[in-house]
Amino acid sequence: MALTTQQQYGTGNPIIHSDPSHWESGIDALDNPTFWQILCNLIKTWRYLYWYKTTYMQKQQEIARKYFGNDIPDLGELEKKSHPNIKAFIYQVGLQSTEEAIFHAVPLIGLPVFSDQQTDVQKMVSLGVGKKLNIFNIDRFDLVKAIQSVAGDGSYKQRLLKLRDLMEDKPYDSLENAVR
Repeated sequence: MALTTQQQYGTGNPIIHSDPSHWESGIDALDNPTFWQILCNLIKTWRYLYWYKTTYMQKQQEIARKYFGNDIPDLGELEKKSHPNIKAFIYQVGLQSTEEAIFHAVPLIGLPVFSDQQTDVQKMVSLGVGKKLNIFNIDRFDLVKAIQSVAGDGSYKQRLLKLRDLMEDKPYDSLENAVR
Protein backbone atom coordinates (compact mmCIF):
# COMPACT_ATOMS: atom_id res chain seq x y z
CA MET A 1 0.00 0.00 0.00
CA ALA A 2 1.61 3.23 -1.11
CA LEU A 3 1.23 6.73 0.19
CA THR A 4 -0.71 9.20 -1.89
CA THR A 5 1.30 11.56 -4.06
CA GLN A 6 0.56 14.46 -1.72
CA GLN A 7 1.77 12.50 1.31
CA GLN A 8 4.89 11.37 -0.51
CA TYR A 9 5.80 14.88 -1.57
CA GLY A 10 4.94 16.29 1.85
CA THR A 11 7.23 13.80 3.55
CA GLY A 12 10.16 14.52 1.31
CA ASN A 13 9.79 12.07 -1.57
CA PRO A 14 11.48 13.94 -4.42
CA ILE A 15 9.50 12.29 -7.20
CA ILE A 16 5.93 13.12 -8.12
CA HIS A 17 4.67 10.11 -9.99
CA SER A 18 3.42 10.76 -13.49
CA ASP A 19 1.31 7.62 -13.67
CA PRO A 20 -2.13 8.28 -15.20
CA SER A 21 -3.79 6.86 -12.08
CA HIS A 22 -2.46 9.87 -10.19
CA TRP A 23 -3.79 12.27 -12.82
CA GLU A 24 -7.30 10.93 -12.37
CA SER A 25 -7.15 10.72 -8.56
CA GLY A 26 -7.79 14.43 -8.09
CA ILE A 27 -4.85 14.80 -5.69
CA ASP A 28 -3.28 18.21 -5.99
CA ALA A 29 0.41 17.84 -5.29
CA LEU A 30 2.07 21.24 -5.51
CA ASP A 31 -1.29 22.70 -6.55
CA ASN A 32 -1.23 21.25 -10.08
CA PRO A 33 2.47 21.55 -10.89
CA THR A 34 3.45 22.92 -14.23
CA PHE A 35 5.59 20.99 -16.67
CA TRP A 36 8.52 23.20 -15.64
CA GLN A 37 8.08 22.35 -11.93
CA ILE A 38 7.96 18.63 -12.71
CA LEU A 39 11.04 18.94 -14.91
CA CYS A 40 12.94 20.86 -12.21
CA ASN A 41 11.91 18.23 -9.67
CA LEU A 42 13.20 15.47 -11.94
CA ILE A 43 16.53 17.27 -12.45
CA LYS A 44 16.94 17.73 -8.67
CA THR A 45 16.21 14.06 -8.16
CA TRP A 46 18.80 12.94 -10.71
CA ARG A 47 21.38 15.33 -9.25
CA TYR A 48 20.75 13.86 -5.82
CA LEU A 49 21.02 10.28 -7.13
CA TYR A 50 24.25 11.15 -8.97
CA TRP A 51 25.73 12.71 -5.80
CA TYR A 52 24.63 9.73 -3.74
CA LYS A 53 26.27 7.19 -6.05
CA THR A 54 29.44 9.12 -6.94
CA THR A 55 30.23 10.98 -3.71
CA TYR A 56 28.34 9.67 -0.70
CA MET A 57 28.65 5.94 -1.42
CA GLN A 58 32.31 6.33 -2.40
CA LYS A 59 33.03 7.93 0.99
CA GLN A 60 31.15 5.13 2.75
CA GLN A 61 33.23 2.60 0.83
CA GLU A 62 36.44 4.38 1.86
CA ILE A 63 35.39 4.25 5.52
CA ALA A 64 34.61 0.53 5.22
CA ARG A 65 38.00 -0.13 3.61
CA LYS A 66 39.74 1.82 6.37
CA TYR A 67 38.28 -0.43 9.05
CA PHE A 68 37.83 -3.75 7.22
CA GLY A 69 40.59 -3.76 4.59
CA ASN A 70 40.73 -3.51 0.82
CA ASP A 71 38.95 -6.76 0.03
CA ILE A 72 35.48 -5.27 0.53
CA PRO A 73 33.60 -5.29 -2.79
CA ASP A 74 31.37 -2.44 -3.91
CA LEU A 75 28.02 -4.06 -3.25
CA GLY A 76 24.51 -3.06 -4.15
CA GLU A 77 21.62 -3.49 -1.71
CA LEU A 78 20.64 -6.98 -2.85
CA GLU A 79 24.23 -8.24 -2.75
CA LYS A 80 24.71 -6.82 0.75
CA LYS A 81 21.82 -8.87 2.09
CA SER A 82 23.10 -12.04 0.44
CA HIS A 83 26.62 -11.82 1.89
CA PRO A 84 27.16 -14.73 4.34
CA ASN A 85 28.60 -12.42 7.03
CA ILE A 86 25.42 -10.32 7.25
CA LYS A 87 23.76 -11.27 10.53
CA ALA A 88 21.00 -8.63 10.73
CA PHE A 89 19.33 -6.03 8.52
CA ILE A 90 18.29 -2.72 10.08
CA TYR A 91 15.78 -0.90 7.91
CA GLN A 92 12.64 1.27 7.72
CA VAL A 93 10.42 -1.74 6.80
CA GLY A 94 10.01 -1.19 3.08
CA LEU A 95 8.17 -4.03 1.38
CA GLN A 96 10.83 -4.84 -1.21
CA SER A 97 13.59 -4.82 1.41
CA THR A 98 11.49 -7.15 3.54
CA GLU A 99 11.06 -9.54 0.64
CA GLU A 100 14.80 -9.47 -0.13
CA ALA A 101 15.72 -10.07 3.51
CA ILE A 102 13.36 -13.05 3.65
CA PHE A 103 14.79 -14.39 0.39
CA HIS A 104 18.32 -14.18 1.83
CA ALA A 105 17.19 -15.28 5.32
CA VAL A 106 18.62 -12.21 7.07
CA PRO A 107 17.00 -11.42 10.46
CA LEU A 108 15.31 -8.03 10.58
CA ILE A 109 15.33 -5.01 12.86
CA GLY A 110 12.57 -2.68 11.76
CA LEU A 111 12.22 1.04 12.43
CA PRO A 112 8.78 1.78 10.95
CA VAL A 113 7.82 5.37 10.17
CA PHE A 114 4.61 5.37 8.12
CA SER A 115 1.28 3.55 7.85
CA ASP A 116 1.81 0.09 6.40
CA GLN A 117 5.31 -0.22 7.86
CA GLN A 118 3.82 -0.64 11.34
CA THR A 119 1.69 -3.55 10.16
CA ASP A 120 4.55 -5.13 8.22
CA VAL A 121 7.00 -5.00 11.14
CA GLN A 122 4.38 -6.38 13.52
CA LYS A 123 3.93 -9.31 11.14
CA MET A 124 7.69 -9.92 11.08
CA VAL A 125 7.79 -9.84 14.89
CA SER A 126 4.80 -12.19 15.18
CA LEU A 127 6.52 -14.63 12.80
CA GLY A 128 9.65 -14.48 14.96
CA VAL A 129 11.95 -13.26 12.19
CA GLY A 130 12.65 -9.75 13.46
CA LYS A 131 12.47 -7.10 16.14
CA LYS A 132 10.71 -3.74 16.14
CA LEU A 133 12.29 -0.56 17.46
CA ASN A 134 10.56 2.78 17.89
CA ILE A 135 12.41 5.27 15.72
CA PHE A 136 11.19 8.20 17.83
CA ASN A 137 12.69 7.08 21.14
CA ILE A 138 15.46 4.65 20.29
CA ASP A 139 18.77 4.77 22.11
CA ARG A 140 22.03 2.98 21.46
CA PHE A 141 21.37 0.42 24.20
CA ASP A 142 18.09 -0.67 22.58
CA LEU A 143 19.78 -0.90 19.20
CA VAL A 144 22.72 -2.95 20.49
CA LYS A 145 20.35 -5.24 22.40
CA ALA A 146 18.21 -5.81 19.27
CA ILE A 147 21.28 -6.49 17.12
CA GLN A 148 22.71 -8.95 19.63
CA SER A 149 19.33 -10.62 19.95
CA VAL A 150 18.65 -11.26 16.26
CA ALA A 151 22.29 -11.87 15.29
CA GLY A 152 23.08 -14.15 18.20
CA ASP A 153 19.90 -16.23 18.27
CA GLY A 154 19.90 -18.81 15.48
CA SER A 155 16.14 -19.31 15.77
CA TYR A 156 15.53 -16.06 13.82
CA LYS A 157 17.52 -17.44 10.89
CA GLN A 158 15.78 -20.84 11.10
CA ARG A 159 12.32 -19.25 11.05
CA LEU A 160 13.38 -17.09 8.09
CA LEU A 161 14.51 -20.18 6.20
CA LYS A 162 11.10 -21.78 6.81
CA LEU A 163 9.33 -18.56 5.75
CA ARG A 164 11.44 -18.40 2.60
CA ASP A 165 10.52 -21.99 1.77
CA LEU A 166 6.84 -21.13 2.18
CA MET A 167 7.18 -18.08 -0.07
CA GLU A 168 8.96 -20.07 -2.76
CA ASP A 169 6.58 -23.04 -2.59
CA LYS A 170 4.67 -23.30 -5.84
CA PRO A 171 2.31 -26.30 -5.70
CA TYR A 172 1.49 -25.86 -9.38
CA ASP A 173 2.90 -24.15 -12.43
CA SER A 174 1.84 -20.47 -12.60
CA LEU A 175 1.52 -20.45 -16.39
CA GLU A 176 -0.59 -23.59 -16.35
CA ASN A 177 -2.82 -22.10 -13.67
CA ALA A 178 -3.24 -18.87 -15.65
CA VAL A 179 -4.35 -20.78 -18.74
CA ARG A 180 -7.04 -22.68 -16.82
